[in-house]
Amino acid sequence: MKNHYQTLELSPTATQKQIKAAFKSLAVRFHPDKHHGDLEMEERFKKINEAYQILSDPYKKTQFDLQFHYQNFSSTRTQTSSYHHPPRRRPYVEFDYKGNIKSTLYAFGITFLIALVAMGVMGVHKLYLRNKYEKILVERRVIFDQVLELYSSDKIKESLVLMADLAPFKTEEQDMRIFRSEKLEELIFKGEAYYVEKDFEQAIRYYELVDQFSPYRPRAMKAHLARSYRFVNKPHESLRLFAELIDDKYQVIPTLIQIAEVYREELDDNSSSKNYLELAREAAVREYRNRFGKAYSVVITSEYIPYDHYYLFEDLANIYNTMDEPENSLGATHWMKRIWPDSANSYFIAGKSHELMGSGPEACGQYQIARFLGHPTPLSSVCN
Repeated sequence: MKNHYQTLELSPTATQKQIKAAFKSLAVRFHPDKHHGDLEMEERFKKINEAYQILSDPYKKTQFDLQFHYQNFSSTRTQTSSYHHPPRRRPYVEFDYKGNIKSTLYAFGITFLIALVAMGVMGVHKLYLRNKYEKILVERRVIFDQVLELYSSDKIKESLVLMADLAPFKTEEQDMRIFRSEKLEELIFKGEAYYVEKDFEQAIRYYELVDQFSPYRPRAMKAHLARSYRFVNKPHESLRLFAELIDDKYQVIPTLIQIAEVYREELDDNSSSKNYLELAREAAVREYRNRFGKAYSVVITSEYIPYDHYYLFEDLANIYNTMDEPENSLGATHWMKRIWPDSANSYFIAGKSHELMGSGPEACGQYQIARFLGHPTPLSSVCN
């Protein structure tokens, strides 16, 4: 093995600073350019450079040192172990076979006894746990009987509270899990039935129970609950649920229109209503562009647009007039007349906008078209 320390004329304890200095000194002395192509000097320079590349790299130096010291240790051990001592004779000891068998049997017996005791303790513990588990099942079954009694007495909320305490259900309690699932579905159906009958108080009663106790809350049910709150004069509860539906991206445009209606009709806040209607319009325009491209206003017709969008632009046009922004209202009615040309209300609202702007003839012309299309309102005085 090459001794790189010897090549650099260093001891194995040399520092990095000493290694660098030695390399510089030797490189100058043995550089091939100084010896005019002397092959022996060139070979010596290569060895110096190789030694420096290894000893200047901490990782490579560590590997080299380990190999170097191991080689030195092996060579020294070989020299010192060349003399072989004669083997020592062990004294003769008579082996006690009977005593060994007796000790083995004794150890086996102790081990078996310990294992037997451990198995007994484990068996007792298992029996204890099983008895405890069965006792818990009996206690839970008593609570479930109370649930059934409460539900049959129409104390639905109290029964669901107890059911919530029982969840999650054990493997042996599949009937409890099925009961809860079926009853929650039943509550949804009852709420929907009352909603269709416009009995919003009763609809809210069942919807709220589902919303509170069911792990699955249909978004359509939440939308009906929000509308039910409107009709029982709980606008803030309605807005809270509509906001959750917007976060869930559920029927964004119809939901924004509903929010605008709550602000306008229940809270008398036209400014907020206008803001939400404008958000709905922006969402509608994005939908048109995504579906029909930038030229949507040229190719789109009413057959491709949900009728909810008509009410969106109608509400927007009306609220612009209410807030004295007739120019914006005309923009909304222009789109309505473009998509729904037979809409009498589009022309009637446009007539109002022109009237607010002081354009009597234009207003009268729009009113006359509205009357021709069947609008019931008599002609305005501007037509006299």
